[in-house]
Amino acid sequence: MVNQKTIFFILLSIFYFLFSFPTFAAQFFLGAPAQEIAVDSTFTVGVFVDSQGQDVNALEGDIVFPSEYLTLRSIDDSNSLVSLWLKRPEVNVDDSVNKVPFSGIVPGGYRGEKGYLFSLIFTAQKAGQITISSANDKIFLNDSLGTAASISWAPLNLKISSTAAKQDYLPPPDNKPPEPFTPLLTRDPNLFNNQWFLVFATQDKGSGLNHYEVAERREFKIFNFKFGWGDYLMADSPYLLKDQKLKSQIYVRAVDENGNQRLATVLAAQSFKLQGNYLIYVIIILVIIAFIILFCKRLWKRELTHQ
Repeated sequence: MVNQKTIFFILLSIFYFLFSFPTFAAQFFLGAPAQEIAVDSTFTVGVFVDSQGQDVNALEGDIVFPSEYLTLRSIDDSNSLVSLWLKRPEVNVDDSVNKVPFSGIVPGGYRGEKGYLFSLIFTAQKAGQITISSANDKIFLNDSLGTAASISWAPLNLKISSTAAKQDYLPPPDNKPPEPFTPLLTRDPNLFNNQWFLVFATQDKGSGLNHYEVAERREFKIFNFKFGWGDYLMADSPYLLKDQKLKSQIYVRAVDENGNQRLATVLAAQSFKLQGNYLIYVIIILVIIAFIILFCKRLWKRELTHQ
């Protein structure tokens, strides 16, 4: 299995990202709609980065929360400044897990005081004083070496109360698909043993991305009719191709939280189309099949007449 840190730095070089030297400690911080939250209410906690005047373009960390007080319902990364997630923040199926790991790259870099990364949608379970914090934080800067910046962290302290006014979070309506994108077909001697793989990324400005699916389909065309086989599978970027001979048509489907889809196509290096002489072979095969069926049918009728 390829080490994630190896993937992290190789993808930096693939996209030619630039870095710069640090001067102040960059900062992750959180934001909530109020400091006091009602029990049984659903609310959002935004995750942000302050670059402190530096150009940053790669970051990672774990958001840590008290699972005995909070249940993580969903995560919204629509409109995130991160467009290439190496580890997309996700809801764990195990409610006892109390952290959300994330890792991503910002093409072109970011410099600003409130760079939006993603939002966590929680439901408050019981009253008490809680703290949401972070661990294993890293931010990388523009020095062509992937140097880690010094980091400060501002935890979020909240009070969950049985007397606070309940204000539930309502997700915005979303009927638009994710943004158009173009998958990159490439290979690298330092990754996947120099085998072909796909790199892809897009954003959804509505409900946020849910997942990607990839299909490697063997397709052939007779006149204007297209035939093929190959199912869609859940996938992450980078995706190692199963068909290393590149004879398949490759489709990448981005699906957002509301089920809206965006499809991108990668043309196979060696298309599998039945044209010219191949069409003659298909016609011959069909004639042979028809002859066999006709022969079997006559033989069956003859046997019936002898009974």
